[in-house]
Amino acid sequence: KTTSEAATINKYLTLISVAVRTATNEWGIYLPTNPADKIKRLKEPEPTDIRILPEEEAKLLEHATRSKKHRLKAIIIVALEVGARRGELFKLKTTDCDLVRGTAHLKDTKNNTDRKIGLSPRAIEALKSLPIGIDKRFFPTQSESFKFYWKQLKRWTGVNKTFHSTRATFVTRAAENNWQVLDIAAQTGHKDIKVLAKHY
Repeated sequence: KTTSEAATINKYLTLISVAVRTATNEWGIYLPTNPADKIKRLKEPEPTDIRILPEEEAKLLEHATRSKKHRLKAIIIVALEVGARRGELFKLKTTDCDLVRGTAHLKDTKNNTDRKIGLSPRAIEALKSLPIGIDKRFFPTQSESFKFYWKQLKRWTGVNKTFHSTRATFVTRAAENNWQVLDIAAQTGHKDIKVLAKHY
């Protein structure tokens, strides 16, 4: 089993176990045992290193300038610098950012909440370099289109990492720069500190 398959099976087993306990303890439904508790959980392999190494970053940025997706280099830089999700960056508008103070307001994120993040000088420089269209977005693109150009970039560079790896890279670099875990979680939008620690 892969890491994701084992994790998914374990989550379902836990869900079944919780449902049985709820039925027994709160609804008065008698069951002699909880069958889910007797099933051994699958071992979840340690996640592989998905961080983008400095030499890989250099390749990605160099070849991104060849892409017809003209903002590809800028979005890689911003993602590495701020740790935001791809979808959050796709929505980011000039009206959401204060490039003087170095902050951005991410709206309607994956967790259905808004959050404010910091922008590094390098991220600000990348954002300032972009032409802005009528909808005010820095990265006006669609998911499927972006996936095509990211796969193309991977072929060109031989760097077999997902765009999501930029988040793991940001977290690692932030930790190496002595960021506190809660500060990293606030920046990346992780609600569960255990998930942050386990995967990054």
